[in-house]
Amino acid sequence: MLSKSPVRPARNGLLAQQVQRALALQNELLSDPLVDLRTARLTLGVGYAQLNRYVAKGHLKVFRIGPRGHRKVRLSSLRALLAEGEQPQEVKQ
Repeated sequence: MLSKSPVRPARNGLLAQQVQRALALQNELLSDPLVDLRTARLTLGVGYAQLNRYVAKGHLKVFRIGPRGHRKVRLSSLRALLAEGEQPQEVKQ
């Protein structure tokens, strides 16, 4: 028969709160994947130039990944951009 450990972890201590926050942040980040710019471009139905304009205007936040600096965007950012209707039609001159 297994005996109970004499030391009980603090359930409401500072360390427990930090662990809970870290786990919540980790869960949030893992549930919102990063996608490459090609996927973002195809999702939005625009070209690379227009996608770069969205990034320059601040409509999409870009993350640089790895030593080569590959640019990625969060899938939730793409969904938010689609929901807002932030895609103005390009006017050809």
